[in-house]
Amino acid sequence: MKSEVQTGSAKIWYGLLKLAIRQGVPINVSFYKSWGTNQELAALSFNKWWKERGRALFENAIPVVSIVDTTEEAVTVRIPTSLNAGQVKKQVSAVMTRHRGTKRIKIKAPLGFVGDVNYKRLKQYERYLEIEFDAKNNGKTIEEKTEALRNVYRKIKTKLEKQKRTMQAAGKAQISKKLVFRDPDSFGSESQIRKGIDAKKVSRWRLSGTILVLNVAEGEFPGKGYYGAKLAKKLRERLDEVGIQDIGAAVRNKGGGRKREDLTRVRITRSKAEREKQSLKLYDRAAGHDDE
Repeated sequence: MKSEVQTGSAKIWYGLLKLAIRQGVPINVSFYKSWGTNQELAALSFNKWWKERGRALFENAIPVVSIVDTTEEAVTVRIPTSLNAGQVKKQVSAVMTRHRGTKRIKIKAPLGFVGDVNYKRLKQYERYLEIEFDAKNNGKTIEEKTEALRNVYRKIKTKLEKQKRTMQAAGKAQISKKLVFRDPDSFGSESQIRKGIDAKKVSRWRLSGTILVLNVAEGEFPGKGYYGAKLAKKLRERLDEVGIQDIGAAVRNKGGGRKREDLTRVRITRSKAEREKQSLKLYDRAAGHDDE
């Protein structure tokens, strides 16, 4: 083990001891027995004495972190309370290196996350699925469900805007900038629409969210495969693997709404222009505007 002894301090000690010997001061021979005789100490330089005896003496005097128990998943160690934080860190590192080598053993924790956790993205999926799987929304179109999701985000926006105003009034303008939110009523340019919520986007969120539910059911969160290309194909394959047509389809069909085959995944049969017109119509109605 690399020496943790402050050799400078040991050298001063040794030098003072030699001075005491040369000046005829009575020496505690029993204490210094392992150091050498008075004659040896008086004759040896510190460096030579340190190499021959001193290093081992001082290193053996340092309390040592020792292994108490080991399993495949953990090592239990005994740490002397007299060690400082730096000594503990060095010794524990050395103990672990000797025990397992330099390569870390990767063992999945029972409740560990699998894959990247993007809170904002995952929360979007969860919020929509709460609407999608709500029995009161049986038979509703994707545009109607999209509008319901907009209402959820409108409430969030109102709450956060109020918090921002309160912070700004309290002189916490910089902190208030951290409160960001999705604008559900962002229409106009293409970049604005991307920040908003439309039926096409929500249809994709449903696919991603449903795959997430399947991942969670298998014991993984968030897992993989819930984003990227070909989501509909991925979902169909996952549903086939577990032997079900869709999640929530049976519940939604109790009210005698759409046919079961139409519930296997979101279907949008109208043109893009018709969908956009319907979305704007629902938005105007929610905002209190007159219908065209």
